[in-house]
Amino acid sequence: MRHLLQELRVVPLAVWLVALVFAVAVPASCLLQKPHDSSLNHGLMIFGFLAAFLVVLIGYINADARRRSMPFILWTLLSIFLPILGALLYFLFREPSISCTNCGAKRHPFYAFCPKCGAEISPSCPSCHRIVEMGWKCCAFCGTKLSQLTSDVASRPENSPIS
Repeated sequence: MRHLLQELRVVPLAVWLVALVFAVAVPASCLLQKPHDSSLNHGLMIFGFLAAFLVVLIGYINADARRRSMPFILWTLLSIFLPILGALLYFLFREPSISCTNCGAKRHPFYAFCPKCGAEISPSCPSCHRIVEMGWKCCAFCGTKLSQLTSDVASRPENSPIS
């Protein structure tokens, strides 16, 4: 539950206010009308809550795509014009958000070093500087022998800055 609340803090205040208008004003206007057409009133109330949900969802997709350095305009437009499909595609294809354990800065999952503090995040090849996996004997990208690297990285504390 705490993680969900942290994620919802990404949504801008203006988006929450627009959603509140849909969630409160539309049902309130339905209650003020004459009760002779209750099926229409129920439909409008459901529309108000659904519209509020979609506004928050689109606001979340926009803000989350920005913080993940994704094309936020594309994802926002897709979620506006194809709300269900756009949101589903966004959550299927969004890039992971990873923080450096040394300084807490957001980073791309394919970085070998933190761009803010320089801490080693993943072991890298000394020749081509691409990420390599522990236990590799040679770099899969350039062929450099890695026996020295894997033992050095394994003995170093995780995410310690490189000097």
